[in-house]
Amino acid sequence: MQDIPHRSWPDAADYCYLEGASRSQFAWEWLRRDPNYRKLVPSIRRRTASGLIIIEPAPRICRDRWNCLFIEDPNVRVPDVPMLWSPGLDASVLRVEARAAVAGTSNSFDLDQYSARAALIKEDGGDEQCLLYERRNHIHMHVIDGTLLDGPVQLRFDIDWSDQFEPVIFTLRRILHLCRSGEKLPDRPVPDRMRHRAISMLRVHDALTAGASIRDIGIMLYGLARIEAEWRDPGESLKSQCRRFIASARAMASGEYKDLLR
Repeated sequence: MQDIPHRSWPDAADYCYLEGASRSQFAWEWLRRDPNYRKLVPSIRRRTASGLIIIEPAPRICRDRWNCLFIEDPNVRVPDVPMLWSPGLDASVLRVEARAAVAGTSNSFDLDQYSARAALIKEDGGDEQCLLYERRNHIHMHVIDGTLLDGPVQLRFDIDWSDQFEPVIFTLRRILHLCRSGEKLPDRPVPDRMRHRAISMLRVHDALTAGASIRDIGIMLYGLARIEAEWRDPGESLKSQCRRFIASARAMASGEYKDLLR
């Protein structure tokens, strides 16, 4: 394959919208690139009088394959409603039971107070998946008993020894802070090194999809001058780095991106 000038490949500036992105956002970037996912019809939505968005759940086959709880338009880079992932995949999902609040009781939760920035999926079995979101931040609650739709409730949190404690406890702290102060705590940050590598792998994937060769990938990542100086080095150090990036990008595209949420 003849190398096409590196200016044809994705520029880092094209991914600026991912600065500050959450793990969920990076997972969405990989999901929306899946050719089979791109064939799906987005889920139907409706907005209640209070502003709450009710989303049609994804078919079971989609949930089993991609762990997404609804279908978003794959052409949307930053969805208005962040993707809701299966509680079995997303370690930060907090399981709750909702009981009608007794009049005058403190520490109750009223979804109507947050409905302008909330979305809910009502599953066939009766469970509810609720997302409270604001910009990059979101809190995902899996209501395993009761409902959030019938006014103020008292929440009972279900945490098991088998849970990955750090993500779910962080979500618990955030929901308690929200109920007590009305303010959302920031989401789990993605370390700078992880974020830079995640963006690089997306660039590599997109360039490969567009027909880039391994040398094109090297030019895109390291610049033409360095490639011309080191590409034919007997140790093939630079080529090896490019091969590793390509292998990682292909693994992520094949489903390894789900590890971002665990």
